[in-house]
This record gives sequence, C-alpha cells and structure tokens, in this order.
Amino acid sequence: METERSERLESLRKTLGLTQTEFAEKMGLSCSAISMIEQGRNPLGESKIRLISLVFGVNEAWLRDGTGDMLNAAGLKEDEERRLLDDFRAMLPATRNAFLDHVKNLLAVERAILQEAQKQPELPAETESPKVSDGGTARASAFPLG
Repeated sequence: METERSERLESLRKTLGLTQTEFAEKMGLSCSAISMIEQGRNPLGESKIRLISLVFGVNEAWLRDGTGDMLNAAGLKEDEERRLLDDFRAMLPATRNAFLDHVKNLLAVERAILQEAQKQPELPAETESPKVSDGGTARASAFPLG
C-alpha cells in the first residue's frame, strides 16, 4: 500500500510539472522528505495527504488509495492560476508592465463586445407555417414581408 502511495505521489508531482524541490517548497518540506516518500523509505501519512490535497487541489481518496480522479476540477484551475501568477511575479518590470497593458486592452475589448451584444435585440425564432397548397411545409420568418 505504501509503495502505491509513493508511486501516486511521484505521478502527481510529474503531472503538475514540478521537480521534487519545487514540490517540497510549495508544501514547506525538504526535498529529501519528498524523495524519501517517493522511494518508499518514509510513509505518506495522513497529515501530508491532507496538506498535499490543500496545496495542490488533489483528491485525498486518490492519493490515499487510488479511488477517483487525481485532481479535483478546481485544483487544476487553481494550479494553473498559481503557476501563471508565479511566472508573472518572475517577469522583469518592463515585461510585467507590457503584459499588464496587454491585459487591460483585452479587457477593454471584451467589455465593448459585451456592451454591444447587450444592445442587440434578440432575434425571434423561426416558426412553422401551416401547410401550403402544394402539400409542403413552408418556413416563415417572424418578420412578414408585406
């Protein structure tokens, strides 16, 4: 059982794209602690399972016994957001400013699109017309031509 937990921990870390050092730092542990768990030399106890679940959005049951999905759906998104924020913080100030300007422009465009969409009247759905003399069914727009 402990070997399987060790394998799942290593699989999780690799899925997240983290080195043992990066994984350990995010949890406040040493790299050697993670290495020992992955090698099966130290057990992956309940307190570490709960910590990993909180930090990385991991399904505790999956980590404990392989039941269910590895990551909670929210965990995936939160991890992506954390990585993006870490990358942003690591940018040079000039790059960070350019990035922020770009995001502001994108948000302005999005707001304009949403405002324009709210102004547009909703088009009525087409309705079935009664049968016509040739026996067919004609489709008529809700807007009469005459």
